[in-house]
Amino acid sequence: LRVAVLQGNIDQGQKWAPDAAARTLEIYETLTRRAVERGAEVVVWPETAAPGFPEPLPAGFDHNPLRRRLQDLADQTRAVLVVGALGGSPYGPYDSAFVFLAGSTRWERYDKAHLVPFGEYLPLRRWIGGFVNAIARGSAHTDVRAGDGPRATRLGELASAGTPICYELLFPDLMRRFRADGAELLLAMTNDAWYGRSGAPYQFLAITALRSAESGVWTARAANTGVSALIDDRGRVRERTAIFERDLLVADVPRREDRRMSFYVRYGDLFAWGCWVAAAATIGLQSRRTEGRG
Repeated sequence: LRVAVLQGNIDQGQKWAPDAAARTLEIYETLTRRAVERGAEVVVWPETAAPGFPEPLPAGFDHNPLRRRLQDLADQTRAVLVVGALGGSPYGPYDSAFVFLAGSTRWERYDKAHLVPFGEYLPLRRWIGGFVNAIARGSAHTDVRAGDGPRATRLGELASAGTPICYELLFPDLMRRFRADGAELLLAMTNDAWYGRSGAPYQFLAITALRSAESGVWTARAANTGVSALIDDRGRVRERTAIFERDLLVADVPRREDRRMSFYVRYGDLFAWGCWVAAAATIGLQSRRTEGRG
């Protein structure tokens, strides 16, 4: 599957500014068209790259200009767009990945399930809400809501993919659940602009590489300011961008169509739990021997 990941390099201070929204969309539209010119069938935007809520309004599909614009882009390029944006609900926003298909008003949305405490929501809000606010809510005025959990997302007729969002990539069990649900590859999106020019973006890339090796599938990673990358199923970074540069990567990414799962996908943390049991048994046995000698 020929996949592109986009890196718009949008300044964090401008990311949610109303007067910068049009320019942000223009940047990603241009990158998308460049990717399609290079043969991309699937184009992945970073986390919350589209500034707003692209869902249909109650008045009808055509009454949301952001959604109409994204759908027009999919129609014109004939590519599957996987776009990071805010998902809506009556109870608060979601951090979501939207799938737009050419020539179709059908759409899929995956909602981030594992949120960042103190970043996307405030724990114990009832007790400390008067003193502390969540710091990374973007345009939202309430806590971000958590989705139902990892699941594979259909990319039309092309493939089934896992679409982990940012913080979720830190947790091995979440990634194995994408694969166990039938994901043939991972399309990861993140916004690492918070880290600045530090070692953290590279650490996060290394963590993502581990997730590829554990789940046994390729990962295409789109990051707002980098590091965007293409990672194979053994955790090797095949291509990557520099941080804080506008760029894109396009490559042929193998799909894992067979149902053969890695040990970790099949059994989860069985090995780690086995280590705990062995350690506890060893300590218990040593304790008994010490008591016996006493």
